[in-house]
Amino acid sequence: MNWTEKFIAYKTISKREIVRLIRIWTQTILPPIITSTLYFTVFGTLVGSRLEGVMSSTTYMEFITPGLVIMAIMMSAYENSVASFFIGKFQRSMEEILVSPTPGYIVIAAYLTGSIVRSLTIGCVVFLVARIFAPISISNPLLAIFVALLVATIFALGGLINAFMAKNFDDISWVTTFVITPLTFLGGVFYSLEVLPAFWRQIIMLNPIFYMIELFRHAFTQAHSIHTTLYIFILLAIIVILFNVASRIFERGAGMRQ
Repeated sequence: MNWTEKFIAYKTISKREIVRLIRIWTQTILPPIITSTLYFTVFGTLVGSRLEGVMSSTTYMEFITPGLVIMAIMMSAYENSVASFFIGKFQRSMEEILVSPTPGYIVIAAYLTGSIVRSLTIGCVVFLVARIFAPISISNPLLAIFVALLVATIFALGGLINAFMAKNFDDISWVTTFVITPLTFLGGVFYSLEVLPAFWRQIIMLNPIFYMIELFRHAFTQAHSIHTTLYIFILLAIIVILFNVASRIFERGAGMRQ
């Protein structure tokens, strides 16, 4: 395939994914709105009113907003890529792509595009919901967008890899239930390391999602200094590794060519 044909293939697959997002908006966009509203009501308003003064430099609503936004981006990116690709496998519509001359990296990039569009859209929606409860602002919008893009790419790639290898629907749900959700809630979305004993601080710092949340929160508040360049470099390295793993699995057809 020449580059024109590759671009057409990329545009076709990614357009299908984006149209799917819009067509089933009640399943893709509406649930995060409801969930985030509940989080902001319970934690931001009810619980947060009792915690004012605990945070050293921000209000509790300002503290949890970046965590809830990036959490929504993580979940949406993963769920979109894993569900979309696995359903294609399950319905055998993916076989049309597998027998075509489309390179694996084009297919992966197209699915990533759909997942990133969905996750960033939901991230924006959650941020707008937060502004209903408090006048939240972003200190460094460019950094926030860049970090959101990196995190969405990482989780979309993770979802694709899981979808490649999954044999049934249980295989695509256990990662969300037993890995992503616990690590996210233990990543400092609702609390600061300042309020934890030293032992638990060390435990939390072993969680890779903690650094994604901290980097995104830094873009919002810049309340404390972090190693921004180092964190970004690590996220870029993770993307390169996951993309290569996904490309190798796709080219081998592991879990897809039965």
